[in-house]
Order: sequence, then structure tokens, then C-alpha cells
Amino acid sequence: MHSAALNPHDKDSPRIWIAVVVLSACYVFSLIDRLIINLLVDPIKADLGLSDVQIALVQGPAFAILYATAGAPLGRLADIVSRRGLAATAIAFWSACTAVTGMATNFLTLAAARIGVGVGEAALTPAAYSLFADGVRRSRLGRAIAIYTAGSALGSGLALLGGGWLYATFEAAGTATAPWRLTLFAVGLPGLLLAVAVVLLVKEPARRQAEARPAVRSVLAYLVQHRRFYGWTFMAYAALSTLIYGFMAWAPSYLIRTFELTPGEAGMRFGAAMLVSGVAGPLFAGWAVDRTSARLGLMAPLRIMAGAFLCAIVAVLALPWTTGLGSAVAILSVVGFFATGMLGLPPIALQIATPGLMRGLVSGINLMIGNLIGLSIGPVAIALLSTRMANGLAPAMASVVVVSAIAGIVALLFAAAPKAVDAGAPAD
Repeated sequence: MHSAALNPHDKDSPRIWIAVVVLSACYVFSLIDRLIINLLVDPIKADLGLSDVQIALVQGPAFAILYATAGAPLGRLADIVSRRGLAATAIAFWSACTAVTGMATNFLTLAAARIGVGVGEAALTPAAYSLFADGVRRSRLGRAIAIYTAGSALGSGLALLGGGWLYATFEAAGTATAPWRLTLFAVGLPGLLLAVAVVLLVKEPARRQAEARPAVRSVLAYLVQHRRFYGWTFMAYAALSTLIYGFMAWAPSYLIRTFELTPGEAGMRFGAAMLVSGVAGPLFAGWAVDRTSARLGLMAPLRIMAGAFLCAIVAVLALPWTTGLGSAVAILSVVGFFATGMLGLPPIALQIATPGLMRGLVSGINLMIGNLIGLSIGPVAIALLSTRMANGLAPAMASVVVVSAIAGIVALLFAAAPKAVDAGAPAD
């Protein structure tokens, strides 16, 4: 069996760019549903009587454990079943769970609903990456993934900007139901319509390889064979997950507590900043990959990622010394630019290096490792550090960003391109 990863496709599959747009919209909604709770930390804490650590467990491990562990088996499923059907089912499920989160009455029910969101969201990205790799010509694959990953920042910004507006609207209306509950209902239920759009608009491209699908043990053996590439790339993604999920989990609360903003005000300020910098980051990263790939080849995304980690360190070191709201939002925006810009870089390298019938599983493994580590450690580490550091959240956030970025840079320095990517995938 020979890898199709490095063989250019002659043309795009019909309607593939409609699929890119629709699945990117799904990803936007996944980030809205994932991150909206970060804006609602303080009202949820007050209503349900939770501590910072309990809310951090809901933000991190409750979501991350099944989101991460389900990534690999759902990625394998994307190699077997209709990726369109898998994506539609996933978004319907997690959207319903987001709405159910608004019905939580205590820590356990809140955590259970978040677990459901995590399981649903775990299926989308492996299915989308696999579909793109089969439908988009190789010279445009980086562009397709950049558009998709820009949805992360767009969703993050909308979760805060739109969520802040929704919360403020419900609060001003003086509704009998708590504003945070109505906000979760409002962002969760529209996802059911998007699931229908996936079924109607996304065309499943033919898989570009007709050979037998390799067994899981053969895929794992292939990863071990090329461990200097896959192992360190997975670890770099885990470091990025720790950085970005910790940063996104506590940035709104940092603004609320430091500058005495309401959740609505914090969401609108930080959300607007992320809409600009977070969308620009992935698009700039995709452009940088195109500009450097002729010289750096497969390693171009990873070398750019190392530079972005370094820039994030430089930016976040100013945060503990910032006293003005405007400068604080500007620093958060710069960190967000580099952090979100990195999200698509490991997937680009992995999709290019990995034989076609292994891509879903490899993407799932990357998500499993990265998110199990990142989502579990990032939010909780900041919560624990903030109780032990003099100025609370600012130095805690800066510490986690710096340590995560250094770990990512070290991993990327050790990563090496596979010596014979085109030698083929392992036989079944």
C-alpha cells in the first residue's frame, strides 16, 4: 500500500468547499458550546454554590476526559462510516447536551451535561479532517484546514461576545429563570438546525484509497516506527492545548475580577478582541505555511508553531504588570492571535504525513493525547496557582502560558520528519 499523502490530487471533489464552509460552521458552534461556560463562571458558582476548583473541574476534566478518550475510537469510526453522518449526529448530540447544561441543579448534573458535550464534540474534527483530505487537492489542504481552525477563534469570540450580549439581555429583562440558564438554552438549541444542514449540504467525497484499511495495531506500529515525528508532534499539540484552554477558561474571569466588569461587559470586550485576532491568527499561519513549505517541506507548520510559542511567551509576560483595561485586552488579544494561530499547524503536518486510510485514527489520537492533557491541566493549574500567587489570576495565567509554551518549543525542537513517508502505510 502506498501513501496518498504526498501525491497531489488533480482536482477538488464536487461541492467540497461547501463542506468546508458547513463543517467550519459546525466547529464554530462547537467552540461556542464548549467555551460559553467560561463567561458564566461567577453566576453559575453563585447559583449552584460551587468553588473555583469545582468550576475548573467542570471546565476541564469533566469535559476533557471523555472528549479526549473518545477521540481515538471516533477517529477510527471516521475511517469506516459516513463522515457526513457522523458529523451530523455529533452536533445534534452535543447541542442538546449544551441546552441540558442550563438545567443543572448541582455540581454532578453540571458535570454530567458537560461530559455529554465532550463526547459529541470529539467526533467532529477527525471526521472533518478526513473528509477534507479526500476531497481537497493537496495544494489547497492547508487552506481548508486553516479555514476550519479559524472557526475555533470565531467560535471563541462569539461565545464571549454573543454570550455576553445574551446574558446581558436576559439579565436586563429580569426573567424568572436565571440568565446563565437561558444563555445556555439559546446557544445550544440552534445547533440542531446545523446538524440538518450537514445532512442536506455536505457531500461525502469518495475515499481516495481503495486498498484494505490497516488494522489498529498496524497503525500504532506505523506511529512507533515514525515516533520522532508523531510522538513529539502529539506532545507539542498537548502543550498548545494546555496553554489555550487554560487561557480561554480564565481570561473572562480575569477581566471581571481585576477591572470589576459584569460577565456581559467582559464577554463583549474579550469576545470582540478574539473575533479579530483569533480569526486572523489561523489565516496568517496558513499563509506562512504556504510561503515556507517549499523550503521547509513537512516541517514548515511545526517550525512556524515554535516561533508562535515564543511570541506568546513574550506577550503574556506583560500581563501581571498591566493596570489598564485597554492594555489588558490588547495583551490577551496578542496571546490569542498566536495561540489560535497554532491550532491548525499540527493537523496540517499530520494530514500530509499520514497515509489516507489512517488519517481519522491519527487525528483522533492527536486529539485524545492533546486534550486529555491540555483540558485537564490548563484550567485546573490556573485555578490552583491563583490561590497561591499574590495578584491572583494574572500571574497564574502567565505562568501556565509560559511553561506550556516552553514545553511545546522543546517538543518541536526534537520533532523530525519521517524519513520515508512515501514508503507506504503498514499492511493489514
